[in-house]
Formats: sequence, structure tokens, C-alpha cells
Amino acid sequence: PDGEHLFVLGGIGNTVASYGRDALTGALALESLLTTSTGLAGLSGPFDADASPDGRHVYVAGLLDGAIWVLTYGAGDGVLAFVQQATHALGLVNATGVAVSPDGAHVYASGRSFIGAVITGSIAVFARNASTGALTQLAVVQDGVEGVSGLEGGPTGVAVSPDGRFVYAAGGSSDGALTIFARSPSGLLTQTGVLRDGAGADCLAGVYDLAISPDGDFLNTIATTDSAVCLFARDASTGALTEIDARFQGEGGVDGLAGAASIAVARDGRNAYVAASTDGTLVQFQTPVATAPEPGSLALGAAALAALACAAQRRNARLI
Repeated sequence: PDGEHLFVLGGIGNTVASYGRDALTGALALESLLTTSTGLAGLSGPFDADASPDGRHVYVAGLLDGAIWVLTYGAGDGVLAFVQQATHALGLVNATGVAVSPDGAHVYASGRSFIGAVITGSIAVFARNASTGALTQLAVVQDGVEGVSGLEGGPTGVAVSPDGRFVYAAGGSSDGALTIFARSPSGLLTQTGVLRDGAGADCLAGVYDLAISPDGDFLNTIATTDSAVCLFARDASTGALTEIDARFQGEGGVDGLAGAASIAVARDGRNAYVAASTDGTLVQFQTPVATAPEPGSLALGAAALAALACAAQRRNARLI
């Protein structure tokens, strides 16, 4: 949370690395590396990661092993160490996203799980031990159960609002869905809404990842099919979302969004960055708190960084 460390996931080599970050220059220095032979036996396809608010624990979603991996992090020595492999009691098939609540009490994992012999989209809910970082399953939200919809194919991203009152999931439906859940003090989720491409939003075809602004006023999504970045205003009291702007590949001078796969918002909220796998690019957008052309709009940043050496196919780096 202090921005002094970067955690990088190796999706092919099944590794998790920590780097110390120089706040003045931005330079990185390797601190620790965990592999399947040095503490992470069984890790397969690390796909997403998040850290606890106190920075003491890191949670990694395993795409192929269907588990959330719990690691401790020594801020003094920068050493990562294995704590737990939290597998879902109802048979989590894939874990595609992970988010820790702002109060550090709960962890949410997006992915797919079983209903009998049928695989459906889900969000697993875990209680977190603040001392050890260990997780205990509390519940699972599954598409088609108790009226839940929008998670059909398995959401690919999950985020908790800064006030901790709402949880949002991206993806999971062939027509593109963005689902909204109210979060109770006990951590349990109740669905309050769903936006679909063409029904509540026009930029969600293939929605894949999401990021909430630090002030909680806006939610950003990226969509692979639409090759688009979308901006929603967020109602803090109800959690409801309203589309206010969208930028598409090849329109209005926007380039580099083909295969948009990941989005992150800067800590000061002034810029959003989109990584695209097809174009192999990193594209910068100014966000509403910055000097956008109109209030509540996105503006293409001064530079689109093209031809990255490694196309972004996983959300494989997190600054905490």
C-alpha cells in the first residue's frame, strides 16, 4: 500500500517475485522469488494478485489450480514465504481475480466453480485472519443460485469499492456483464444490479478487467471484444453505475486497444493505464480528476507506449 514494492507473477514459469521500488527513480531491485520448487509446489497459472491493506500478506489467484495462494511478505527483508493454499470447498475450477477488502477482513476470488457436475461463474468469499493472513471460506456466490445473474461463464476480475460497501465483478457472460454486489459487515454479498453490453452500457462486449478510482467516484473497465475502455460514474450510496464515457480502438485518435486485457488507475487517480495483448501496447488515459476536456470524460494521454516485449495476457504485476 505504500507503493514501495512491486509483485510480479510468472504465468508460464509459475513464479511470484517481489521487487523493491525506488520512490525517486522508479528503479526496481529483486528482493525475493518463489517458484514451484521453492515454496509454491502446485501453483499453476498465477493470474492475479492483491495485497492486504497492512502490506503483510499477498494473495495470488491460480488460474489453472483453482486456488488462492496466501504469502507473507517481510517489509524489512523483502522475503516472500508460503502460508496457505486456499482451495474452494465447492470445487473452484479457475481463480481469475482476487481482491482484499479495504478493512482487511475479507478476500474475494472470482472464477468458476461446480454446481453438481455443471461449471458456472462464481465469487468465493473468505474471511481473513489479520495476524496470519490465512483464509477461511465463508460462502460462494454462484450464477443461477438465489437469483444471481451475470456470472455465467465465470467473471475475470473483481474489485471492492474504497469504502468497502460494494463488490464489482467483470466478465462472465458472452454478451459482456458487469455485476454489482452489496457487501455486508460480515463480508457476505447480495447482488444489487447487473449491466450488460447493449443494456445499461455500450462498451462491455468481452469486458475483462476493472479498476475503481481511489476516491471511489468512478469505475473503469476494459473490453477485449469491443477493444474499448469505459468510464462509469459510481453512486456511493447505492453502488449503481452509469456509463459516462467510452473510447474505442480506431475512433477519435485512439490506438493500441486491440485485445485490451488489463487496466490500472494511478494512486493519485489522475491516469489510467491499459495493457493490450493483441497490439502489445500500454496506453495511457487521463481520468476525470485530471485535466480532461470535459468533466467526467477520458482523454488519451500524451503517449501510447507500443511494441512491448511481452504482450499483456495476464494481470501479472501489482504495485502495493
